[in-house]
Amino acid sequence: PSASPSPPPPAGPISELAENGGFEAWDDDTTPASWSKAESVTKEGAVVHSGSSSCKVVASGTRDLAQTIPVTAGTEYTISLWYYVESGDGTDARIWSYWKSGSSNVNDNTDELRGPGGSYLQGTTGMWNEYTTTLTAPATVDALYFEVRTYSGATVYWDDMSVTSSASLPPSASPSPPPSVS
Repeated sequence: PSASPSPPPPAGPISELAENGGFEAWDDDTTPASWSKAESVTKEGAVVHSGSSSCKVVASGTRDLAQTIPVTAGTEYTISLWYYVESGDGTDARIWSYWKSGSSNVNDNTDELRGPGGSYLQGTTGMWNEYTTTLTAPATVDALYFEVRTYSGATVYWDDMSVTSSASLPPSASPSPPPSVS
């Protein structure tokens, strides 16, 4: 008898690449662990999307929150973040990220990575809003500089910031038919 073909393998597990995206770990009350850039931030325990803390930014100018995440060219990534604008004027917050190739910036996907549509994050003041986009890393890149900005006069809380990938497992070899018995 002939062997039936193997079903396709399931998609691989989802891998979270952003470190401390839920802002649960802090070196001190103004330094979230694993974030290389964190300007004018404080640990917040009352206004949270999930977990026990979020990252509060009260901006007197443009304030950045960022980390560099290694990526694989040609792989699909989902970038997601939650934000809560307490006060501002509609030009309060935005994602301001870009791909990296070594030390050079790669400006592909600017509508999504500086978005949405290259503009400010929109949503309802006084409640949690989500921004999410799925992109394929360009052929020459090796990292994503994952940054959000809070602009002058705004108070914004950030939480559950995420960069994930779910690469498929390699196809499994078809099973060999059992040996014939003579």
